[in-house]
Amino acid sequence: MPPDDEAALEQALTILLTNSATFAPDVLRADAEKRCGYKPVGRQFIDLYASIVAGSPH
Repeated sequence: MPPDDEAALEQALTILLTNSATFAPDVLRADAEKRCGYKPVGRQFIDLYASIVAGSPH
């Protein structure tokens, strides 16, 4: 969703609240771990630090 798009945020939250009972907890967990777990976040930090050390923009 684009930043500063309040209508899109409202729509997404409405969908989330309306359909929350149909979400599979194991699928949600797997997605969260894939994007926000220790390994992916650590990789993002390593990549950022490497780009800073190399002098290139991140």
